[in-house]
Amino acid sequence: MPASAWAEALVRHVRAGSVDRARTAIRDAEIAVAPIDEAVAEEAAELRARHASVRLPDALVIAYAETVDADELLTTDSRWARFSSRVRVVD
Repeated sequence: MPASAWAEALVRHVRAGSVDRARTAIRDAEIAVAPIDEAVAEEAAELRARHASVRLPDALVIAYAETVDADELLTTDSRWARFSSRVRVVD
């Protein structure tokens, strides 16, 4: 996952004082946190230029999936499906 998504996921854990628990969960799930590099930033910019409704945090996640050629991008946000064929909406 891109570092931007990790930051968003951590907000409630910071508020609750459970950052260590979140770190353990992400490590146990074998999910790597990756920096946002130039390629991801450019892909996100292109996505936002084509789709004015996509917010930058969402564009960064979708762009990351595209840049690393992910098999799937899991989300609960059904709007993402129109931005990438990699998106799979979960409940």
